[in-house]
Amino acid sequence: MEKLRKKLIKKIFVKYDFIIYKNKEAVDIFCDIKIQKVNSENVSDVLSFENVEKLKNINRLIENRDIGYYAYYKLKCVHRSWVKLGPQEVNVIDKYSLKLGKDDIYIHYCATARDFRGRNYYPAVLSYISKKFPTKIKYIVTLTKKKSANSSVRKAGFIPFKRIIYIRFFNKIWIKTII
Repeated sequence: MEKLRKKLIKKIFVKYDFIIYKNKEAVDIFCDIKIQKVNSENVSDVLSFENVEKLKNINRLIENRDIGYYAYYKLKCVHRSWVKLGPQEVNVIDKYSLKLGKDDIYIHYCATARDFRGRNYYPAVLSYISKKFPTKIKYIVTLTKKKSANSSVRKAGFIPFKRIIYIRFFNKIWIKTII
């Protein structure tokens, strides 16, 4: 009953508060992982911590020409991050998108296996991606309530660029941008 109530409330009212971060320079972060670009031979390695639905999403990202990176700890995939190259428009949330120029990239669809969080793997992968695209301006979005994600993004050298407050009440949407 509680799940149904929460689902119903989400259909009526939603509020998201998120930060768009920007990065121009890579920061050195060292840890005990190996980072590899996702390809047809390693794409299913993510099943070490994700389900088949996530793998289907990843295959769609590959079809859309997104670039993926996996982090491995002792041969086990423990993190994923994806990159969209500009120019293109990236849908961040319903009715709000980020316009990427030709010199921009958008890092998204990031996750770390639960048992491997807090080991600097996320910021290390972000730093690796920053070094792979040294001439590009990098963007990433996090919800403000995700304190550890925000901390990891900042540790990787990203700085807040914009804060977006998104509210949907029934079908009416309000978006406030704070720069």
